[in-house]
Amino acid sequence: MEAGKIIELKSLRLINEPTAAAIAYGFDKNYNENANIIIYNLGGGVFDVSLIKLDEGIHEVEATNGDTHLGGRDFDERFVFLFNTDRKKEGVPTRLKLFGINFFFFFFLERGQERGEEGGGVTKAKFCHVECVINSVMTYFINQFKHKHNVDLRQNSRAIAKLRRECEKAKHALSTATQVKVEIENLVDGIDLSETLTRTIFEELNYDLFKKTITLLDTLLKNSKLNKSDIHQIVLVGGSTRIPKIQQMVKEYFNGNEVHCDTNPDEVVAFGAAVHGAAVSGQASDTLKKLLVIDVVQLSLGIETLGGVMTKIIEKNSPIPIRRTQVFSTYHHGQSTISIRVYQGERAMAADNRLLGIFNITGISPTPPGVPQIEVVFEIDANGILHVNAFDKFIGDIRGITITTDKGRPTQEEIDAMLKSAAQSAKEDNKFRNTIEARNDLESAVYHLKNEVDDVILWLQKNTDAELAHYKHQQEAFGSNVKSILNNLFRQRDCRAKAVN
Repeated sequence: MEAGKIIELKSLRLINEPTAAAIAYGFDKNYNENANIIIYNLGGGVFDVSLIKLDEGIHEVEATNGDTHLGGRDFDERFVFLFNTDRKKEGVPTRLKLFGINFFFFFFLERGQERGEEGGGVTKAKFCHVECVINSVMTYFINQFKHKHNVDLRQNSRAIAKLRRECEKAKHALSTATQVKVEIENLVDGIDLSETLTRTIFEELNYDLFKKTITLLDTLLKNSKLNKSDIHQIVLVGGSTRIPKIQQMVKEYFNGNEVHCDTNPDEVVAFGAAVHGAAVSGQASDTLKKLLVIDVVQLSLGIETLGGVMTKIIEKNSPIPIRRTQVFSTYHHGQSTISIRVYQGERAMAADNRLLGIFNITGISPTPPGVPQIEVVFEIDANGILHVNAFDKFIGDIRGITITTDKGRPTQEEIDAMLKSAAQSAKEDNKFRNTIEARNDLESAVYHLKNEVDDVILWLQKNTDAELAHYKHQQEAFGSNVKSILNNLFRQRDCRAKAVN
């Protein structure tokens, strides 16, 4: 939104890339058709795959998965091999025959790891991050150049830069050609370079990265409890989806079903965003009028409550825009301030989730616990911006916090890690939550019983010579209130036991 303001554009709404791609694909299609659409987005540095549900023009993001460090540049860097001159490790030059080509690699064996694991026969090697990064094709060219001319290009940064540019061009060319000639005139000291790179070698070098995208796609479907046959359309987005092997592997994964890459993958997101912009700006068109986008909350949002529990206000996968409200109260007698700590995540203990922000409600009337009514409102607008407000319903004091997408949105890696942590800790979290809630229920019941006892004692002190009927009335009222408190306690206990079972 701020970027738009800088260049004097009126920013109407933010939209995520997968949804924009789905809109671009479906713009000229039949909006009465209900469909599950997979958006496979492989760009220069990020991979994500999304499931979009299309229902009579409504695009709803059902689920997402991906890797923020996987993309076209990683394929470039797969041409790149890392080496270092760390004095604490021993550099070992090794000749490796890969796909019929000999490469010289420098890797470093950590002390104590020189031997392969028992039965595995594989030596553990740590490939070190380095100042100079040379892709494997570059390494091949460098070694060929050294073999032919006895010149080590790694000592010449300008030559390496030239070679890197040509290797990237070669990668692009291999999207349409089966082989490409890499030629650089006067690469160094008046010597020319002329070598051939085939598509087969490129694909074999990057096969594990290609395969990783398919694994992430498969995980998305499994988590969504869908079969491959439940997917009606597959849309490829991002420049790296031009790679023929990518198209082939996605098509094979879906048992030969057609994948759609007819829209320019570099322009599809911008096109979809433009269509959505036209729709929200009110431009007249029957197609645009039918267009509606629904995004979802990727992680639950809530606040920390008594005992350190994460109390969710907006649940994961809720459609946005959304507004949810809950009422809370004080815990201590005469408490005049409440701290609202906003968290994001799926763990039972608030501290195990991601803290988004803190603000305070002050000036609360000094009353017994449970009397003040503090209304907490969570609202996510169409741009994915979270607004949290809380106010004392008795005095009307309002406090709040706004969490923008750049400040509050975790990366896909962070989301995956948080969901994995929640899944692994589900049993422990349930035990923690049940323990805290049982304690809170008991404590609340005891406190209310104490209040009832205190009220009766105060009445007795003020009514030492009351009539018999008054005493009987107080007995009945006291007994009824105590019974209600205990019944509520037992009802909560039984509900919790059923939930655990």
